[in-house]
Formats: sequence, C-alpha cells, structure tokens
Amino acid sequence: MGTLRTEPLRPRPEHVVVYEDPNPPDQWMTTRVVGTSAKIELGAGALAALAAIVGLAGELPIYMSMIAAILIGIGLIARAGAIGARWRKIAHHTPGSAETRSGTALEMLAGLVSVALAIIAPSTSEPATLIGCAVLVIGIALMLAGPEQTALGELAPSPVGRQLVVTRELMKTSTSAMVIIGLGAAVLGMLSILAGNVDMTLALVGLLGLGLGLLFAGAALAQRMIRRLA
Repeated sequence: MGTLRTEPLRPRPEHVVVYEDPNPPDQWMTTRVVGTSAKIELGAGALAALAAIVGLAGELPIYMSMIAAILIGIGLIARAGAIGARWRKIAHHTPGSAETRSGTALEMLAGLVSVALAIIAPSTSEPATLIGCAVLVIGIALMLAGPEQTALGELAPSPVGRQLVVTRELMKTSTSAMVIIGLGAAVLGMLSILAGNVDMTLALVGLLGLGLGLLFAGAALAQRMIRRLA
C-alpha cells in the first residue's frame, strides 16, 4: 500500500535569480570604450609634453608647439568622441550627466579648434599668436570640464578596502589638477597672445602643462576602468 503525504506543498517561486551578471554587456562595452579613449588621451598627453620640452630646448619651437597642440587636440577629441558615442549608457550610470554632457561638448570643440589653429599656424606671420589662442581655448575647456572626470569615474563600480580609497582619491586629485592646469594654461595663452610673435616660450609652457594634465587625467581614468574590467 502507498503512503499518504501529510506535509504541505511548498509554493514554487515564480522568478528565481540564479546568477546576476555584475558586468552587463552594454555597461562593459561603455567602460571599455571610455577606457580605450583614456589610454589615447594618456599617450597624446605624454607625446605633447615631450614635444613641448623639445621646443623649450630651442629645437624648432614653432613646429614642436604645432605638434603638441595637435596631439592635445586629438586627445580631447578621442575622449569626447568616446563619451558621445556611448552617451545614453553613460547618462544612465553617472549621476552628474549634465556636467558630463557640457564638458564633452567643450572638449570636442576645443580639440577641433586646437587642431585647426595648429595646422595653419606655421603658414602665418604670427604663429605664436595662433598657438596662444589654441592654449587659451584648451585651458578654458579643461578648466570647465574638470568635474566631468569625477562623473566618469562612477562608470566603474567602487572596489572595496584600500582600492576604494585609492581610486576615489586619484579621480578627485585628477579633477583638481585638470581645473588648476586649465586655469594656468588659459593665463599663459592670454599672455602669449598679448606678447604677440615675440617668443614661443609662454605657449610652450602652457602646452607642456596641458600635456601633463591630459597624461594625469588619462592615467587616472584608465586605471579606474582597468579596475572595472578586471
């Protein structure tokens, strides 16, 4: 004979979450695109700083300043282009989307203006003035777009323990550095414009600072994204 089951039947849950992917494909792609642009920004900043140092040493200062301004412009365009391409996903994951959007527009505009001015500068009678204008424009853009750096850092989930403190402080420091360097570059660009075609030193110093600023900002953001992809 069979046995009678007296235990009540347990209702089956309608939805059982077995595994939740912490890295959704869309967010993973966004992080990878932004991380790649940060590496381009890092490389462009390093090369621009090197070109500015060579120019300050007296070796072809006009052409070295042109190369540095073009590299900085390319770094800004790569950064702004990556953010613009993934804007809908970035706006969903970052709290400061308004600051990020305005900063991206400023960086794209400054990058295009810098490249254009640097290309036509050697063929004009006052190349120092045009390079000074490029330094001024980039400095203003970097100064106003600085808070975007912190917002982009929120694309990566916060690590735990010591990594949490290190990455957050690094992003905050890079944001402050961008604002300060942008302000200094804007002043140097204005002084270079007022000085006319007398000397390229002021413009080259401004380009050196901007290159180092992009180097630091790109390194901080790339490090944050690497933590995200790891």
